[in-house]
Amino acid sequence: MSSRISTAVCCQNRDNDRSKEKTKKEIKTVKKYLDGVMQKFGEGVKENLSPKQKGDWKDITLMSLSFAVYIYMSQKIVCAYCAWMSDFTHPW
Repeated sequence: MSSRISTAVCCQNRDNDRSKEKTKKEIKTVKKYLDGVMQKFGEGVKENLSPKQKGDWKDITLMSLSFAVYIYMSQKIVCAYCAWMSDFTHPW
C-alpha cells in the first residue's frame, strides 16, 4: 500500500511541475507583451507632448509648467531658509 501512495504523490508532483513551467512561460509571454505595449504608449506620449515648432501651444504649456515648478521650488527653499534662520535667533 505504501508504494501506491508514493507513486501517486510522485505523479502529482510531475503534473504540478509541468503546470508551473507552463505558468512561467505564460508569465514571460505576458511580460513581453506588456513591455511592448508600454514602450509604444511611452513613445506616443512623448510624440504628442513634444512641441513641433517654437511658439506652439505645447511649447508654451511646457514652458509655463516648468516655470511654475521653478517658482514653487524657489519659494519652498526660501521658506526653509527663513525657518532655519529663525531657529538661531531664539535664545534657549
